[in-house]
Amino acid sequence: MLDQLAKLGTVDLSKLQEAYTEALKAQERLVIKAAIAVQKQKIRAEKQRLKKELQQEKTDLKTYLSASLPADLGAGFEGKAATAAQDFLSSFPQPQLPNPIVLE
Repeated sequence: MLDQLAKLGTVDLSKLQEAYTEALKAQERLVIKAAIAVQKQKIRAEKQRLKKELQQEKTDLKTYLSASLPADLGAGFEGKAATAAQDFLSSFPQPQLPNPIVLE
């Protein structure tokens, strides 16, 4: 049918094919952008989940270093050694656990 229209001189077949190809390319670009947006959203969600998990791990580790471990080691040390070990362990700052997911 396109050939018939082209023969009639009303439509330039090459221009019509070019327009069709450009329309397909535009559709492909939209599909690719949508797929990228979906993946970025999944990554953002995972980043937020991991942020909460890392915060809990930091808190747990700080609690362990400042309370549980000194209490457990207290039985193994006596006098100044026990006090020094407890002071040393309780003075540890909260650990830094950076989120490995970086997204602009």
